[in-house]
Amino acid sequence: MKLTFMKTLTVFRNYWRAERGALVGWAVGLAAYAYYISAFYKSTEHDWQPLLEYLNHMPAGLKALVGGELSSRTVAGWLRLELLSYLPMLASIYVSIVVAGIISKEIERGTAEFLFAQPISRARLVLTRFVGLALNLAILHLVVFGGAWVGIASIGEEFPAWVALRTVSVAWLAVMAVAALLLLISVFVPDYTRTLFTGLGVSTALYVLTVALRASGRENALTAWTIFGHYDPAKLVESASGVWEHAAILAATTIVFLTAAVLIFRRRDLRL
Repeated sequence: MKLTFMKTLTVFRNYWRAERGALVGWAVGLAAYAYYISAFYKSTEHDWQPLLEYLNHMPAGLKALVGGELSSRTVAGWLRLELLSYLPMLASIYVSIVVAGIISKEIERGTAEFLFAQPISRARLVLTRFVGLALNLAILHLVVFGGAWVGIASIGEEFPAWVALRTVSVAWLAVMAVAALLLLISVFVPDYTRTLFTGLGVSTALYVLTVALRASGRENALTAWTIFGHYDPAKLVESASGVWEHAAILAATTIVFLTAAVLIFRRRDLRL
């Protein structure tokens, strides 16, 4: 038991070290993006009237997509419109790249046979790496939260901390569900390049489908068939109602996809 735990810890440390460089790069990029988008809020105060008129004359579907009647003139509305709406898509790109390498990269490098020969099960190996991904993803979302906070503080405005935190938290859960789905898909595509582009395609398709359904007002289909349907930044910014329900659904979705991926991977005969 102690030996298995130590091996698991070693796998986690090695995996986290291997991904540390990419994590730092993404963190710097997302922090800069969040900071400058937030700090830019002050520069648009003279353009509010044309912007609001433009939003008010949008078709009903597009208006619902960008937040309905929620005014982007508030700090929370601005962050939702320019930052939080795109956060899951940006994070999904990172997830697609990382998930593609959880197993398939080892196979391409020719190190999978050595890795699987260690006194740690396939299931524990995949779960350990997925936990590492979850930690890195949480760090990136917190970096966005912090970057936005610093940006708003730099222009002397009050940062809506609780609103931003609950929205970023649900965004993290949504991207985790996408990560688990991509991990399940990667079990059937043990090739890094194909896994990478398949993941990018699936995550992009999910996001585009969500945008299309939300713009057409098909809320029932949105929440029933899409992961991102449970992440509505406009509603999350406007009210905390339903946060726990959507969070629970996203967490359960992650568990289901992750469990399926682990069970199938344990029984799959991989050509090493």
